[in-house]
Amino acid sequence: MRVLAVDIGSSSVRAALVDRDGVIAPGSLSQLAVELAVEPGGRSTITLERIRALTEQAIDRTLASLPARDGIAAVGVSAFWHSLLVLDAAGRPLTDVLTWADTRSAADAADLATRLDAESVRQRTGCPLHPSYLPAKIRWLRRNQPDLFSRATRFVSLPQALTAAWLGADATSSSLASGSGLYDRQAGSWDRELLDLLEIAPEQLGAILPEPELLPPVAGDYADRWPALRGIHWRAPVGDGAAANVGAGCVRADRLTLTVGTSGAMRRCQPGEPVEPTPDGLWRYLLDRRHTVTGGALSEGGNIRAWLSDTLRLPSAEDCEIALRKRGPGDHGLTVLPFWSGERSPGWAGDATATIAGMQLHTTAEDILHACLEAIAYRFAAVYDALSVGGEQIVATGGALLASPAWQQIMADVLGVPLLVSSIGESSLRGAALLAWRDVLDEQDALTTLDPGGTVVRPRPEAHQQYRELRERQARLYSREMGSPAHGTRVAMK
Repeated sequence: MRVLAVDIGSSSVRAALVDRDGVIAPGSLSQLAVELAVEPGGRSTITLERIRALTEQAIDRTLASLPARDGIAAVGVSAFWHSLLVLDAAGRPLTDVLTWADTRSAADAADLATRLDAESVRQRTGCPLHPSYLPAKIRWLRRNQPDLFSRATRFVSLPQALTAAWLGADATSSSLASGSGLYDRQAGSWDRELLDLLEIAPEQLGAILPEPELLPPVAGDYADRWPALRGIHWRAPVGDGAAANVGAGCVRADRLTLTVGTSGAMRRCQPGEPVEPTPDGLWRYLLDRRHTVTGGALSEGGNIRAWLSDTLRLPSAEDCEIALRKRGPGDHGLTVLPFWSGERSPGWAGDATATIAGMQLHTTAEDILHACLEAIAYRFAAVYDALSVGGEQIVATGGALLASPAWQQIMADVLGVPLLVSSIGESSLRGAALLAWRDVLDEQDALTTLDPGGTVVRPRPEAHQQYRELRERQARLYSREMGSPAHGTRVAMK
């Protein structure tokens, strides 16, 4: 028996068959590229029709690989957090799917911060007032598209829209609710103050499932399309970052994941609710009602490397790796604020834009690539300073980081601590599957005992000291460009 695992990301959709140990069945992995519509002004969207078709194709291909003697025991799904889709009374989309990278509501997030106690909201919901989250997005839609808003009856996440189509059920998990910015974690329900201000009702967001957060089997035409899934329950979709922690074996307080895929994040997932408040500059979500996820997210990651490759016509990835390994810290002379999609952690300047300072006639495309990879590492270091209490093991995951040993070394040198580079290439898929084994099939909860495995990349002391000085240079540029001190202006000692 296998679990069908599905991971819906903002750069690709994946599906695979996964056994009880989290091992992907050979030949079962399907992957289809996702292309977001990105426009000046901060738009970052995809149509529901397109992302649904891609996800269904991935499921079709994976199920076609299922051996006749095998069966599907459960379905597990992870998906990117912070999506918003507006529906009318008939359940038809009134908008495209707004993603975490859509920053058009930056002014609305700033306005909300003047009307609310922003820190109280962050501690209560785990989310700052920022365009990544639903409060600002909903307010932006009301202000800019009042006619559309007057016809809106539902405000749902992408996974809710998909499960409504496939299963006839659109209730959400505590994990996805916790990443919306509208969920009161202490009350375990939608946040009353925010809903009152936005003038929406809890029913418009959908029900939040009780444990074990299960959804019914496929229904209607999908029962005919996917006969292997008839009668099989689904574990409600969870945030892809939380699933990645599970898949990487990081569901304990003394392990942090450093994930760089399309975007980036550093997270601690642990049983229970931490005693201390959510640290300054960070967020706090849920894996489920028994596990919290505290961390910081960057809008930058492999997306910036891909943009640089296309825009600057960089050499092949292999040639770039060779060149990067020969370079020393900061030897390009550039200082970069890598805010191609605004800033998230730790400063949360949603309207921030990218800056490359220090370019001269001799500056090369490879110089800019090197400077941007280092700049992203500096932002991770600021998150690490806020998140770490000392002594944690850092597990490196995510396709963009795992594909670049040179970037792994930069990260270790900047952080000044060893990285355990995960040997698990599909941590979110694996995590979604392991959660389905636990919750649908009532397997023993062994998440805290998972072994991350992998190889160690150690920091170089001399490089680390150089990077401490270069981080200060980035912090000075941040203060000058943003008009406020940067988090981590004084580089923390660990």
